[in-house]
Formats: sequence, structure tokens, C-alpha cells
Amino acid sequence: MTAKTKLIGAGAAIAAMLAAMGASSFAQFTSTSTSTSQSFTAGTVKITVSQGALKYMESEHAMGPNSINMNIDSPANMAPGDTWSAPLTVTNNGSLTELFTISSSGMSGALFSGSTPADVTYNLAGPGPETPLTSSDYVVLAPGKSITVMVNVHLPYGVGNGYQGAQGAFTITASAEQADNTSLAPGDQLINPGSSQPNPPAGTNNPPPQA
Repeated sequence: MTAKTKLIGAGAAIAAMLAAMGASSFAQFTSTSTSTSQSFTAGTVKITVSQGALKYMESEHAMGPNSINMNIDSPANMAPGDTWSAPLTVTNNGSLTELFTISSSGMSGALFSGSTPADVTYNLAGPGPETPLTSSDYVVLAPGKSITVMVNVHLPYGVGNGYQGAQGAFTITASAEQADNTSLAPGDQLINPGSSQPNPPAGTNNPPPQA
């Protein structure tokens, strides 16, 4: 047998061995396992403002021995200097913890226009002292929870005679968004009535509030 014949024979043997190894790789033991179906559901954000028991009461502010308070008028008969207040119930009917703001919209009528218009403000009721709310204040409200907000309508004392008989109307708007994974803009304020922790600075990520 020549050297060339030996090399060809060796090459054939190596090729046969590699072919056998390749075939054996398809004969290895294997196993797989599949989990059960994984289900996810998006949460809901729903907010309501209840006016069923909305009743305005006059808040008198005049004080002193020469001051006179006559709580005998009504919201339909406002006098300069009057402030009328009523409770609103804001409820989270969704499944997610929410941040809500309260504001006025649809201001109309002569009472809310001109040089000295009546103004509308909002306060977050207790426990503790009432907290003034602006449209940049975001209040934390857990699912299924309600909170009381006071709406106040004030007619400045310095209005002129041009406001006699003036009428006006407005709509109260509560706007809600999810609390989780939400960042406030600079100048906005987070108010969490259910937490003893200080409010985080505006513009930072809000941690999940406690329910």
C-alpha cells in the first residue's frame, strides 16, 4: 500500500467517524416544560364628585363690637363680603391609586367677570386644619376611598353697584390620573392625606402611595 493510499484511507475513516458523531448528536435525551397561561389585566382610573348633599352655608367673617353678621340671606342673594361654602365628596371608583386635582371650569355670568368678580376656592377638609387646594395640587386617593373637599364662593366686599343682581355659574371638575409611575411637573405639589411622610419635591417620581 502506497503512502497516498494510506492517506486516502485515513481521511475516509475520519470522515466516517465525524458522520457518526453528527448522527449521535441527534440522539441526545431532551426535555421541555410549558407553564400555564399568564394573565394580566390593566387597572382602571375613575373619579366622581358627589353633589347629592351639596348645600351652601354662609361663613361670616366680620368681627368686633361694631360688626354686624346677619345670616339670613342665601346663595341667590349674596352681599358684598359673603363667603358661601359647601362640602364635595370625591370618590375613587377605579382599581388604581389615583392623583386628583380639583378646579373650576365653565365660569360664566356677570358675577364671575368684570373688575371685581366673585372667586371660587377649594380646601381639603380635615382631619386637622383645612388645606387650601389649587389646580397644581395633586391629592392621593386610594381605590374605594372618598375624601371631602370644601368649595368656597366669595364675593369681594369692594364690589361696586354694577354687581347688584349679577348672576353667575361654574362647573366643578375633578381630574384624576394614576399615581404609580407618574412624575409631577416643577411647581406641582403632592398631597397625601393618608401618609405621615413628607411630600416629595415636585418633578420627582412618586413612590407608590400607601392605601
